[in-house]
Amino acid sequence: MYAKLLTGGSAVVTYQAIRDIARLITSSSPSTSLLGGFSQASSVIIDSTPAGWTYVGSSHASDQPSIAAVSNTTYPANGIRAIMACSAPCLEGSALKYVCLTMGRQGSGTLLGGINITAAQSVTSVGVATNEGPCYYNLNTTNANLYPYTISTAANTTIHLIANQRHVTLIQEGAGIHAVWEMSMSDPNRFYGRAPVAQYLHATSSNFTVPENMSGPIDFAASTKTGSAICALNAITDVNTATFYGNYEPTILGTRNFPNFFQKGSDYRNNSVTSTGALAYNVQPLFMSAGALGYPAQAISGVVPVYITKPGIGTSGDTIYVNGEAYTWFNAGGGFGLALKTS
Repeated sequence: MYAKLLTGGSAVVTYQAIRDIARLITSSSPSTSLLGGFSQASSVIIDSTPAGWTYVGSSHASDQPSIAAVSNTTYPANGIRAIMACSAPCLEGSALKYVCLTMGRQGSGTLLGGINITAAQSVTSVGVATNEGPCYYNLNTTNANLYPYTISTAANTTIHLIANQRHVTLIQEGAGIHAVWEMSMSDPNRFYGRAPVAQYLHATSSNFTVPENMSGPIDFAASTKTGSAICALNAITDVNTATFYGNYEPTILGTRNFPNFFQKGSDYRNNSVTSTGALAYNVQPLFMSAGALGYPAQAISGVVPVYITKPGIGTSGDTIYVNGEAYTWFNAGGGFGLALKTS
């Protein structure tokens, strides 16, 4: 599924935007009629193939046991961090993967709140998450916005939502991404019965800083170090020590897993040439290596139909070819571009 979501001339109520995303990725027939926050007139469903996710629940009563109607304007109270969650099966094994949709600033609906999407080991029908992935939020709604770290819902913003059963990827046009991606199964994942899931939040892709180790969501006001690249492996056990990590930061503060996962600069994949001198793009598969915990390299590309490119090679919606297959290119800001299949 691919939905191009536009806010229009006014900021969108962030909690409505979260509801819209949850409706779209769980719908058997995605359409703009499901939108209560994003503009129905300007947004478009470019690929209506169902994403295949299942609605799990929310900590907000109006979204229990199902997502509230498009017309509903009842939102979580100020200062309450509400979670809306969806699940999907993995290619192998019985463990489900989960996506949590939350606001950055925790106001009632909250204009200019910003969207977070995170992984979790599990979530209940009333939105209680176990080992939710790291992100920034702010309980003090008078503080500055979190747009460098969240997906914006400000006026005149375009958000590309691409999803299937392997992933949910949000791309803010010209800014950055939030994504939860399934990886290839490993023997340790099989042994521990855990879903192989990576989370990559990089809402300002030209900011190449990794924040302090974050074991889960953190109040922005309590943070001593703010970086835009928030990376995590969810529910992973060190094979050699049996130490369990609800979330593990696989870049080791930006020193590992680049450029195959964390993007530390914009010039890793500058344009090249073919053997005849024609222009060629350098396109790279994404993969993860948690070798310090005893895990083999695990592929993201190939499980998720995604490749990474240099920034600025085209316009979002352009077609590029990887190994003869057509992918849609997206402008993810100054740090990198993404090539995705949208169905």
